[in-house]
Amino acid sequence: MFRSPRRKYYTQNKILGIFNMLKSCKHFAVDANQKMKWSGLMRQFKLIAFFLLTALVGFSCSDSSSCPGTQTKCEDYCADLMTDEKHCGECGNECGSEEICIEGSCVLLCPDGLTECSGSCVDTNTDPNNCGGCGVETNTHVCPQGTVCNGAGVCELTCQEGLTECNGECVNLLTDSRFCSDNAECGAPCPQGTVCNGAGVCELTCQEGLTNCGGICTDTSFDPNNCGGCGNEPNPGDHICASDATTVGYCTGGQCEFLCAEGYTDCDGDSLCESDLQNDLNNCGACGNQCAVDCENG
Repeated sequence: MFRSPRRKYYTQNKILGIFNMLKSCKHFAVDANQKMKWSGLMRQFKLIAFFLLTALVGFSCSDSSSCPGTQTKCEDYCADLMTDEKHCGECGNECGSEEICIEGSCVLLCPDGLTECSGSCVDTNTDPNNCGGCGVETNTHVCPQGTVCNGAGVCELTCQEGLTECNGECVNLLTDSRFCSDNAECGAPCPQGTVCNGAGVCELTCQEGLTNCGGICTDTSFDPNNCGGCGNEPNPGDHICASDATTVGYCTGGQCEFLCAEGYTDCDGDSLCESDLQNDLNNCGACGNQCAVDCENG
């Protein structure tokens, strides 16, 4: 527990208080010599004690209100206004319970580990307004908003729950494309054209009207490999307009349509391009054009 040093002049002031109970030195002398009838050794002892105490405190019988040296008479005792905590600087100016009197001014005396800043005892290791030193008056040790004094006298960023400090910013790693990560550590920026998907993973982002199919932005209304949806979802080939040697698949309005490949046609109306007009004896160059021997180049 902190205790202020208040006993520097206790003995001297106590002694002076005893003598202030006497009406005057003159009256005391009269009583001693005429009325009290001191006798023998007792009378001598009291006189010797009186003069010893008088010498110790600088007591003057000729002037009971005077004080030794630079002391000043305050109420019933002499006080050094430079150091007396009850009369600091002037009579009656008493210092607070945690103050001492230094050169006539009451000065705050802080316990070990604390520092006096603007009239208060503070811990400069943790106080955000006096972090590393007194900062309220100079504004040099005040932690900026959103930071705390970290216990070592240094201002550090503090992030609310769900956010992580990355390069001096509080960010959401699950959605911030600059630090996209799913492992609570600051990640690398997402590649151009991708975004952090809310789960800490960079994913392709497509402009309006396009769909992300396997990492490619495509128009499923006209893409024969992703017609009406992504080609292999939910089953392989579900949205693929297949082509082969005789037919060409294409997509229109999200539906697969087919055309005959060059040199082929459908001559029997079954939607199959089975007739090779270049070589078919029964459909040489055109449906129904039959050749007796051979069909070459239609």
